[in-house]
Amino acid sequence: LTIAGTKTYVITKSEHVGQVYRNAQTLSYEEFVQMMMHILGNSADSVRAMFTPLPRDKKGFPNPHGKSMGILFREMHIHQLFPGENLDFLENRFYEYFDKNLRLDRLKAQCSYVMRKSPESIELPLTQWCSDYLVRGGQDAYFGPRLAAIDGDLTDAFIVFDELSYQVIYQYPRLLAREMLASRDRLLTGLENYMRLSRKERTGDAWFIGAMEDELAAIGMNAKDMAIASMTIYWAYDNSALIIMHYAD
Repeated sequence: LTIAGTKTYVITKSEHVGQVYRNAQTLSYEEFVQMMMHILGNSADSVRAMFTPLPRDKKGFPNPHGKSMGILFREMHIHQLFPGENLDFLENRFYEYFDKNLRLDRLKAQCSYVMRKSPESIELPLTQWCSDYLVRGGQDAYFGPRLAAIDGDLTDAFIVFDELSYQVIYQYPRLLAREMLASRDRLLTGLENYMRLSRKERTGDAWFIGAMEDELAAIGMNAKDMAIASMTIYWAYDNSALIIMHYAD
């Protein structure tokens, strides 16, 4: 479909999804990522740096095929989720978060959307509660407690952004996307402030966060550009949580 000068491909059968992902020639993953980076606010120089092939013998994350950081970034996240020490870390952090917070007193204190409560029980909207706690647990697992200390309501901003993220993909005009843009800006501010902290001020973060920061710094990206790149982690939370729970079972 061509709408307002933009060509959109619509997949009408679920069995074709795998073919789309394997079609790296006609439908480019790199072009999509570059478009998203531009829309979210990355500078042209940082996007160019992300997709310039890197040396095969560079320091840090292995790059035997000389790929760009934009491709390695995705592979690094896959490495975080691969069965082993890194995935075990996330699994344990999720369980610790749920064990601590799935208690009646904590639910009453944290959930502003409570429908009814009594000394012995609490009634919550299931979808909202699941979204809230998965995102809070994901943030704690990946970034440790420091990001929540910077902005305690950052997860609320993400949920709003996630629900309206189609406006990013379809490039809604600012006039029609004020709520999405406000939540995006709040997320970026929190993540940028987090990235400006020294490593000593951040504890309990996942391997991927530190490795990502080292790799992005090596290609000259600043805290703002790193914050925008970090937003992709947020979008991966729901799938990551499902993978982690699957391996835990």
